[in-house]
Amino acid sequence: MEIVDRVLLRLADESPDQKLIDELVRTAKDRILLRIGKAGAEEFPESLETIAVEVTVKAWRRQYFEGIASEGVDSINTSFVQDILAEYAAELDAWKASSGSQNTLRFL
Repeated sequence: MEIVDRVLLRLADESPDQKLIDELVRTAKDRILLRIGKAGAEEFPESLETIAVEVTVKAWRRQYFEGIASEGVDSINTSFVQDILAEYAAELDAWKASSGSQNTLRFL
């Protein structure tokens, strides 16, 4: 099953916009490839597809306040987690270690 199909399955009750989902999947894949030191790679590692799915769903839901790090009560004061991929750092580092990649980009 393709990443987009998996995302659409998880968001089935939310009526996601197909073009936006396509863009969010591409963005997630691009950022993961940068994080693992494989920017510009022709193929996306199959073992990282679940992370791409989860990151895409979070990016979609961020529009609806998923990922809030803090929120004020008396006034509107909302802040979001800045690095959606931070949650997956251990998995991405393990993938890099198992693939022999030495690049350790930490800026996303």
